Amino acid sequence: MKAITIYQPWASLIGPAKRIETRSRPISYRGPLAIHAGKTTPAWVWEIVKEDAALRDVLMRTFKHTRFETLPTGVIVATCELANCLIIGQTPMRICTVCKGYLAECGHTNTHTEQGVPPIKGVEQEYLLGDFSPGRHAWMLDNIKPLPEPIAATGKQGLWEWER
Repeated sequence: MKAITIYQPWASLIGPAKRIETRSRPISYRGPLAIHAGKTTPAWVWEIVKEDAALRDVLMRTFKHTRFETLPTGVIVATCELANCLIIGQTPMRICTVCKGYLAECGHTNTHTEQGVPPIKGVEQEYLLGDFSPGRHAWMLDNIKPLPEPIAATGKQGLWEWER
């Protein structure tokens, strides 16, 4: 199975709070994907968490504690399907209120208003949990299944092969 290594706390947020992983590069692969929490978390990550009250709020609601540095590292924390990769443009990505899918992939165009989809729970949260700058890429994740117990694994940069 293909895998991607992501720093904590973002790795553990995939599933309970996050369905889009933003990256600087596109990916042509589609299919099963394991989410690996990197073995180390750089100090700059914890600085972001410390300074960003909205991000801390999402973390508190998701994990129910303030000791985020205790999140597991060096492990597979979830599996999912990499469904699509969309380039992030000048206009914000929006989520369909009918199917909760992303407009780029949804056929419910008759339910969308001319001004765009009204904000729904979770849209703003996705923006807090990724870098949606124009020109970056949104890896759209579906069928996310957090593992009941993380599985130890040695990660790598980029997409890599994980042997269960």
